[in-house]
Amino acid sequence: MSVERPLTKLQEACEEQAQRDLAMNTRMTARFLTLILIGLYAATSLADDSKPSLPLESIFRSIGLDNLQWSDDGTRFTYTRRDPATGLLDKEKL
Repeated sequence: MSVERPLTKLQEACEEQAQRDLAMNTRMTARFLTLILIGLYAATSLADDSKPSLPLESIFRSIGLDNLQWSDDGTRFTYTRRDPATGLLDKEKL
């Protein structure tokens, strides 16, 4: 009987330690997931606010191209550009 009592105390101590470890692991996992979610939220909000979106047509217009029209399959486009020497519009394809 004297052998059973110390073994029971040891088992109780191990069970208590296991419960404390489980609680600590649960808290650490919750904190880790919270940090991940905050990081993802911050990354998406910064990515959305950092640069205003510009339509492709406005980018081309800023370099002197007008009347941009995409082909039906979206692989080519045509545009007009004013020839500086004559002042006339030239139609070009890319």
